[in-house]
Formats: sequence, C-alpha cells, structure tokens
Amino acid sequence: MKTKSTILTLLIILALSSIVFSQSIIILPQSPAEENYCEFLQKKKVKKMTTVLNSEMKIKGFDVPDFPLIIKKMTRKGGCNEPFAEQIIMNIAKEADTDYYILYETTLEQKRMGNELLLELEIYETGTGEITASASGESGQFNTDNIEMLGRKALKKCIKELKKKLKKEAKEDKRNKYVVKDSDVDINIPVSNIIKKDTYVLIIGNEDYSGNQVGLNSEVNVDFAKHDAETFKKYALHTLGVPEQNITLITDAKALEMDGAIKKLSSLAKVSGGEAELIFYYAGHGFPDENTKEPYLMPVDVSATNLKYAIKLKDVYSKLTEFPTKRISVFLDACFSGGARNQGLLAARAVKIKPKKTMLKGDIIVFSSSSGEQSSLPYKEKYHGLFTYYLLKFMQISEIDFSYSDLSTFLKRQVGTQSINVNGKEQIPQTNISLDAVENWEHWKMNDFSIKK
Repeated sequence: MKTKSTILTLLIILALSSIVFSQSIIILPQSPAEENYCEFLQKKKVKKMTTVLNSEMKIKGFDVPDFPLIIKKMTRKGGCNEPFAEQIIMNIAKEADTDYYILYETTLEQKRMGNELLLELEIYETGTGEITASASGESGQFNTDNIEMLGRKALKKCIKELKKKLKKEAKEDKRNKYVVKDSDVDINIPVSNIIKKDTYVLIIGNEDYSGNQVGLNSEVNVDFAKHDAETFKKYALHTLGVPEQNITLITDAKALEMDGAIKKLSSLAKVSGGEAELIFYYAGHGFPDENTKEPYLMPVDVSATNLKYAIKLKDVYSKLTEFPTKRISVFLDACFSGGARNQGLLAARAVKIKPKKTMLKGDIIVFSSSSGEQSSLPYKEKYHGLFTYYLLKFMQISEIDFSYSDLSTFLKRQVGTQSINVNGKEQIPQTNISLDAVENWEHWKMNDFSIKK
C-alpha cells in the first residue's frame, strides 16, 4: 500500500513538473553602453549564454521561442536598423510575440572555493516596455571556467521567485486587457459585383503606442484602431471591389513604414498616368505642433515631445496629389487637438489646440472624424472608433451605390448624435473639399471608375 502511495506521489510530481507556465517569455542580455545591440548579440560568449538561459527557461516550463530563429527573422525584417538598443530589444520581443522579456546581467567573481556567478534579471512587459519586477540568483562556488554552466545554476536559484512575480503580473494584465469582438458591421459585409482595378488603397491602424515607446502607459493607446483598419480593408476588398493586391494594410506603423507606404501610393498614381483612384484611411493619434498649430499623423514610435519624425498632414496631402489622378478620398479617424479616444499622447497638456486648416488642391476630399478642438472618441459597445463604425455602417446599408454627399450628411448626423448619447461629448465630423472639386464633389459616387465582374 505504501509503495502504491509513493508511486502515485511521484506521478503527481511528474505531471506538475510538465505543466507549461502560461506566459511566453524571452531572455536577452542588457544592452552595452556603446555598441550596436545586434552585433553584440552575435558575439560568441553572449550568444552562447543567451541560448543557454533561454533553453533553461524552457526546461523549467516557460513558453520560450527559438532564440536564434527569432534573431534571424527580426534581422531580415530590418529590426536591427534602429539607432537605440532599447528599440531593437522591443523589436525582438515583438517578433517573438512574447508577453514579457527579461534582460539579464552577469557578474563573475573569484571566491575561496571557486568561481561564482551572480545573475541579475529585470522583467519587462512587451506591450508597454515597462519594468514590472526583478530577480537575482547566485550559482554557488565551483572550480570551473564554464560560465554557461554557472549561469544555468544561477538561473535555477531564482526561477521560483521569477514564476511567482510573473504570475502576479499575468493576473494584473488579465484584469486590465480589453477584448475586441465583432459587432454588426463586422459581419454580413456586402459583396459587390464590381471591380475597381485602378483603385489603390492605403490603410493604417495605429493602436499600440505604449508598446513602442518607453515610459508610456496603456491609456495612451488608441483602442480598436487595428480593428478599425482590418474591417475597413474587408469593405475595400468585398464591397468597394478593390483587388487585394491593390490594398496595403499596416497596423502599428512606425515612421519609416508610414513614410514609405505614402510614397508607394504616390508612385502608383505616377505610373498610372492619371487613371488611378487613391483611397487613404488612417485610425490613430493625430497631434498638433504647439507653436505652429500644424497637424501631424503620429507613427507609434514617435514621441509627442519630438515631432521631427511625425508625418505632417499637409505633406500627406501633397504626396497624394503630386501626380494626376481621377480622385483621392481620405478618411481620418483621428483628432489633431491633442485629445484622443482614451488619453492624449501628452497627458499633462490641459488646453487643447485648434489645429491649422490645410488648403487642399486637386480632386481630393477628406472626411475627418471631428472638428476643431474636439476629440475623436470610441464606440466601446461596437469595438470601433465612433466615426469608423458609422463609416462602415453606411457602406453596409448602402453597399456600393451611394454619393459622397449622402455619406457626409450621414456621418455628421449619426456621429454627432451618438457621440452625445454614448460618450457625453460633442464630436462632429468634417468634410473638407479641395477648390478643384468644390463644384462637383456632391455628384461623386463610390462606384465611379468601376466595371462589372
């Protein structure tokens, strides 16, 4: 009987030891003071130690990705081209799709009984880049120069403390994370019988600012911006009849990505010889220059305290109208007053700024989600931005046969009313028309320039 009990106990212990810790994680070395981080990672000793520590984490039940493979993928995508080690580290963690990343530092000391390695760990949340906990462990004294072995032993000493802290963080993260679900505009998307073979669409949904900049909390993120962009693509594809190869969708776009995508759209207009129709959709933060009142679109990796790498709205319009086109339609679910769906990029700013108006030229129309100093707000019940929800709703109920004039009237009425009902604040969309289009825009229809399938 005692033997059976012992065997049962051993089986339970084995079963428990095989349980994988639910949070995914990667462990990386602290960045050197003056050295490219990717080159530093390829040093033989650094690479070996990092591989050993990640392997040990996996043995201890953590969900750990293949470290060498992640570095290869990230390097291939240009993730090593960042000037700062912190940004490269965050690129690695995002490529690995981990919940947390750990930065380690080692100190080797000669003791009376042999060498001893001190391992210090700092735990960061991938989504915010904020440090959440720390842990440390010592290898004990051994008569060996094998620092990888010492590192493994030091990690074993602090693994229990590490799991305890990460489990606590995981519970906090679960409480704070919002869930995105499909609403009525995300299902029953109309499928039209037309093709717009010369229409090119650029869609950008910038949501995760805190995960791409150090020191920002999740309140500055633009909730549902990715969902907005992804659903707009479905309508462009199925309802507007734009070929998939003509649609570019980017979520959480960085400055170089945004700049490159806008230039690509302009180049497509150039090679189309005046036959192209362009559509540009953006959901994310806008921001005004405090002195010039110049409005900017904000990439996720650009700080509101330094607008040097932000995208001037007037430069976007200039690039889109650089070459002759049949028509350009712009949809902006962003405000440019310093407000936001949740919290502005500069939470300390108490006074909102009325952004400067941009003069438009060419056959271009801009549908903006709010006016003047207003904020562009979410429709939380529908898991979308308020403006985007009603833009999609109008396309859903009208399918392809609607005029721009009808769309403008619908957006102003529905968003204006529901903003007060749902958010208790005014939000009135604007329709801005270029001087070249002011006389005929009301007759424009979304199914212009299309052919039957």
